[in-house]
Amino acid sequence: MPGHTNLVRRGATYYFRARVSEDLQQHYQRREFFLSLKTRDRLQAEEALIRLKARLLDDFTALRGVAQAAPDLSPLIARPSLSVPASAKVSLWSLVEYWTNQTERRPRTLMEVNTAFKRLIECNGELSPAEVEKRHIVTFKDWMLAQGRSAATVKKSIGLLSAVFELAVANDKMPANPTKGIRRRPPVFSSSGL
Repeated sequence: MPGHTNLVRRGATYYFRARVSEDLQQHYQRREFFLSLKTRDRLQAEEALIRLKARLLDDFTALRGVAQAAPDLSPLIARPSLSVPASAKVSLWSLVEYWTNQTERRPRTLMEVNTAFKRLIECNGELSPAEVEKRHIVTFKDWMLAQGRSAATVKKSIGLLSAVFELAVANDKMPANPTKGIRRRPPVFSSSGL
């Protein structure tokens, strides 16, 4: 599927597919991962794919440093519940879930928020809410524009990020809203120089 390496669809269900590097093939007893993401929804598949790739990267790093038993990948694939336990590590996705649970949201709005956060993570990597700074939002804005996204799309994406971050700040889930003060597009000057 264009733009999403390792995400494939068989029938109506999405799967994670990736080659296992030679140094890890003996450990995993396979040359390729082909795992069901257990969803027919594209957005849910993309979220599961991000979580799965992050976990596998951690596992690969650990395996290359210290031998350990093969990880159980099944918990990575299950869609998280809408209520995030207090003990869970705070992530950007947990902020989205928190925002979603605060009031009834239209399906289109939920999709747009999820897309904005997916792109933010794709651009900057997985960050905790406390790590997200204004520079990450500026990088995201510039990255979106460089990809040919319209100024209106960029403005809307930053507005959606801001709404989630503002609620998180108000409820002590992150220290500050990193979208504050972001200029979404350059000022327009007339040809007369005024």
